[in-house]
Amino acid sequence: MGAREVTAVPLSHAEATRALGRALGRTAERGLALALSGPLGAGKTTLAQGFLEGAGVAARATSPAFTLVRIYEGPGLSVAHADLYRLADAPPEEGDWIEETLAAADVRVVEWPERVKGLLPPDHLAVALVRAGAGRRAEVRAHGPRSAGWWERARAALAAEAAHGAERPVSGSPRGDGR
Repeated sequence: MGAREVTAVPLSHAEATRALGRALGRTAERGLALALSGPLGAGKTTLAQGFLEGAGVAARATSPAFTLVRIYEGPGLSVAHADLYRLADAPPEEGDWIEETLAAADVRVVEWPERVKGLLPPDHLAVALVRAGAGRRAEVRAHGPRSAGWWERARAALAAEAAHGAERPVSGSPRGDGR
């Protein structure tokens, strides 16, 4: 998968979004970075919650919108989860401390990465969450060979999870909008 190829993944409900995150978390390795973009309410934090679950993190992720970055320790990886929504046109020094915090973790998951330039390595996986009819879809793009390999492993894990019936709506989430 080259940087120009996009894989569309339908997300009919919140559990489908979490399942995508779980597959990415389950297959993550040290040094990888995930960029999550999309409008408010698109499911970025839901996907990050699934990612942390897949990476074996016991704590439930919450949006770090006011703390900006949270570090989670899993059994094999530490994960930095950043939500940069409230940083519009951040001064360069704001990006410096965020970069240092992100660099302390094995894997980076960054919501709203466009708010602070240079936080992601050139080889990273980008997931754009977009509206698609009554639901959502993830548009996944690998920006390099490591992220392309990661995406292939995650796709296989997602297919295996779906084949075992794990991809079904969560009770109380009938919206079907991927959140």
